This record gives sequence, structure tokens and C-alpha cells, in this order.
Amino acid sequence: VDPHPEWDWGAPKYRWKLYSQMLFQAHHTVLQRSPRRRLVLFHQFCLSGGAANFMRQRSYQTYCGTKRWPVFAIVTAGRFEAALGNFVGLWIDELVSALDEGGSRTLGDVYKAAEQRYWGASPDVRASNAAVAAQRADVRHAESPLASSNELTDAGSPELEETEPSIVGTVGRVAGFDATS
Repeated sequence: VDPHPEWDWGAPKYRWKLYSQMLFQAHHTVLQRSPRRRLVLFHQFCLSGGAANFMRQRSYQTYCGTKRWPVFAIVTAGRFEAALGNFVGLWIDELVSALDEGGSRTLGDVYKAAEQRYWGASPDVRASNAAVAAQRADVRHAESPLASSNELTDAGSPELEETEPSIVGTVGRVAGFDATS
């Protein structure tokens, strides 16, 4: 559901839903045909958080078992955010470094190191996003004192309906369970 139907996103919104559904179907088909395959997905584009919804949404997890898929997905923006372009280079640098060191680091470790470098290179963006997140948490707590401030959405930003775009460049990851690795 588009929380902001009045915003001009530059294209009909059904295309985004269709695109994320097409990605889900492609990944599903690949994993059906090659069940031992592992997928590393890297979505470096604005609004990319929506491309990994199939890994996060309860309906997909329940019906399709996406929590058990051998998928490691990275996004460089929330569902309704602009992306900053430097994360992919940092992640590749960290992956190369991990491989040069003998491959003992996990993809999660590589992601964490790249994320640390990313936010280190963008302290003003991080501070701005943190201020917005704190404000959202305050509003959420005021509206529902029993709500947990630790509830996060797709790319790590607290869930709260916005009235205008306010954060950018959020990076996030989601991984399914892979018992064989």
C-alpha cells in the first residue's frame, strides 16, 4: 500500500509493485529450478527497499517460505527513499578484502564493515536520519505508549507514516536461512 498516494513518484505506482513482484517471481523460479543455488541480490537504486519486500512481508514468509530461502539481499534505500550512490563501491571493496584474507568473513560481516564505512563517510546524512528516526519514535510513543521503539521496517527506518520524504540513503540487508553454509 502506498502510504502517500498524493506524491508524484514520476511513474504509475502499479509499476513498482509489478517490478517487485517480477523480481520475486524470478528469484522463486531460479530457486525452484536450482534449489542448491544461493542468491546474493544487490539493489542499488532509489526506492530499492521495496525490491526486498518478499523477504520481509509475513504473507510471503508464510505462503512461500521466504525466510528459509538461501538469499542475501542488500538495498541502498528504503521503500520511499532516494539512494546514495557510494555504498556499492564500499561493499565491493570489503568483499574483495574478505576474499583476499582467505574468505573467513561472512556476507553479513562484509555488509557490516561496508555499512560502517558508508556512515563514516556520510556523518551529516546519518545525523539527519537519526534525528528523523528519533522524532518518529517520539511520535510513535505518543500515539501508542506500548509500541516498541525497536520495531523497524524494511531498511532500518522506524515505521511511521510520513507526510513528506525525510530520510535518504538508508542501507539495509535481509537474509534467509541457509542451513548448508
